[in-house]
Amino acid sequence: MYNDIIEYIKKMGYSSTEDLKNLKDTPQRCKKALKNYIWNTKKIKKNLKAYVKIGFPMPGDPGIMLTDCVTISICPHHLLPVVNQMYIGYMPIDNTKVIGLSKLVRIATVLSKRPVLQELLAIDIASALYDGKYSSKDSNYKNGFPYFESLGSFCIMGSMHSCMFTRGVESFSLAREAKFRGIFLENMDIKQEVYSLIKTYPATSFLFK
Repeated sequence: MYNDIIEYIKKMGYSSTEDLKNLKDTPQRCKKALKNYIWNTKKIKKNLKAYVKIGFPMPGDPGIMLTDCVTISICPHHLLPVVNQMYIGYMPIDNTKVIGLSKLVRIATVLSKRPVLQELLAIDIASALYDGKYSSKDSNYKNGFPYFESLGSFCIMGSMHSCMFTRGVESFSLAREAKFRGIFLENMDIKQEVYSLIKTYPATSFLFK
């Protein structure tokens, strides 16, 4: 496939020695890069199991929110990178059902490693931190998924799609998505508190400025 793309580029008139020299090993590099972007389902499940099952006791019953979590996924329509910036959080059932903050980043990263729509990615992350019962009928993880249980969870993200700014409309517009589960969906006061915290402590990376 990548060899065909290189041949197409050559037919468009790129024939300088330096250009062609730099394209020599491009098919192999592209194949390796795509392999790093996309993990197979078994690898995703293995990593999620390692991250989600770990819990430790913590005094009190605070809600947990992580800001500025950035992951890279793949647009399933054009196989081009999508940069996602997320706010992720959950409300523990009790003070023994808490996972480390780094696990939130890892869960989001693992679930991003596939060709996935932004909407489904937000659903999967919120569900992984709630009860693992995905809303998406096509989810690869709804059967036998190792989930982390909580009173509620959320995933709010803004995504920059390279398929938008490299083709078609050529716009750097952001696509935003918010998914809530459990107590964050049912209790409007708690949901508003989440948005208030986001306004008070905005993410600092480029997407939400």
